[in-house]
Order: sequence, then structure tokens, then C-alpha cells
Amino acid sequence: MNLLVCGPRGLYRPVGLVLLMVQLGCAGLSLPRALLTDGLSASTFPDAGAVVLEDEATLEFRVMQVPNVKPATKRLVAVLDHRRRMKILRETGLAQANVRMPVDGFTTVLRVVGRSVAPDGSETWMSPRSLHLVDRKEVDARAPEVVDLNFEIPGAQVGGLVEYRYERVFLDPALVPVYLFGAAIPVVHSELGIVTDPEVKLDYRFG
Repeated sequence: MNLLVCGPRGLYRPVGLVLLMVQLGCAGLSLPRALLTDGLSASTFPDAGAVVLEDEATLEFRVMQVPNVKPATKRLVAVLDHRRRMKILRETGLAQANVRMPVDGFTTVLRVVGRSVAPDGSETWMSPRSLHLVDRKEVDARAPEVVDLNFEIPGAQVGGLVEYRYERVFLDPALVPVYLFGAAIPVVHSELGIVTDPEVKLDYRFG
């Protein structure tokens, strides 16, 4: 699995257990301006610790060179650009700052960026050292090759925001999971855009 991590000073690449900065910039992977004037409070969602304000993703099917494959090979892949912004309503919602996503040999996570925004507007960006691969054997012994990419966004506070964005490449478009317009916590806005070359015939219906 490849991984590039965006931070406020540039782009980072993990090499073994050491994280080295590479001078590439974040290549367009950024987060929009954070606004704390959404009007939502704990009383709006009395049973929730946090709420998803924006859950936006773009799934693009395109031909690209496959990373770490020799000789150089181009193929049709699916690239998911996913951004999620949450507001922390109560102490129980602070757990949303800890994110886990499954990855396997057919998936490449190219970039990750994350931050928290305090109620006073101050921002805390996630360090690339916050990312770890966690073994899932204790969860599902039938798929030992699957691991979790785990990262924690620092500085989360009640009344503030937690936001992250990542770019993920599926080397086999048939293995793209179903996109869920919802979560374990309330979702205010969720959308999925699909982009594909005119020559590519795509049927994204499930079932």
C-alpha cells in the first residue's frame, strides 16, 4: 500500500516506520474554509455525540499508471476523493476524531489530510506520524491481508469541527464498495459525484 500524507507544510511519505517529507506539495488535496456558523447545537440532536455536516465524495474512473508495478502498466482504475466534516456536540462525539478505514492489496491510499477547528476558530492539523496500520486478524481471520489505516485528528473539542479528506485508488473498479449515504451518527448533507471518460461504459447500480 502506498501512502502520502498532506500536512500544513507539504506532503509526507511513510518509509517503514520513518516518515520523510517529500517536496511535492499537496497536489490539490486541501480542505475548504471552515465555518462555525451552522447553527447546530447539542439540542438539535439530543441523542448524538457528533453530527456529519458534509460528507462529499467524487468517484472517478480513469486510465492511469498503476503504482509500484513493473514494467509500467496503465489500466482503468477508480479514484475516490472523499471529504467528511463533523461537528462535535458532546464529549462522546470526540471519538469521531479517531478514524479507521480498511485497506488491502487492491487499494492504494495516495493522500490523507485532516484537521480540527476549535470553537474559537483556531486550527490543529494532523501530523503524518498519526497514521498507523492496524492488523485486523483479530476482527476477521478469513482476510488476513486486510488491515486498517488508523489515524487520529488532534485538538478535537466539543463545539468544534473535525474534518478529513483522502484519495484512494481501487486497482479493480469492480471492487469499489457501495457508497453509503449515511453513518452511525446523523448526517446533514451527503453527496456522491461520478466522473468517467465518455468511452467508458459504467453501470453503478447495486443489486
